[in-house]
Amino acid sequence: MSIKTLNNMAPPLDFSFKNLATLTDSLEEEPRKGTKLKEGYTDIVTAVRYNNNSIHELGDLVPSITSLVVNPTAISWLDFSFNDINALDDSLLQFPNMTTLYLHGNQLMSLNEVKRLSGIPCLRTLTLHGNPLEA
Repeated sequence: MSIKTLNNMAPPLDFSFKNLATLTDSLEEEPRKGTKLKEGYTDIVTAVRYNNNSIHELGDLVPSITSLVVNPTAISWLDFSFNDINALDDSLLQFPNMTTLYLHGNQLMSLNEVKRLSGIPCLRTLTLHGNPLEA
């Protein structure tokens, strides 16, 4: 299924400002603006906002997204801005249609962490400002 042929696009699932410590915590929260979760929801969610929380790691990203959305491979935009993320892992590579990834305002310290994102073939927009990055 091509992302461009999907007709029933849902608004982003918005878990911003929810005081989440882990991505798994989002499974216990209702998203903002009344967006419905996976059960009984047929529109295709392509974006999830986790900004302005206290998330430290992304290790539970794939199981969390899989529990929330009908088609995880349709995800094209993830917003993790203004959290406490200090390392990236290969879980982000599980979203091959992702075009936009917001990571600004975190605690990423090494450009080597960012290099692994080159494995996301469709990634076009990446924000990193506000991180204490060093070469």
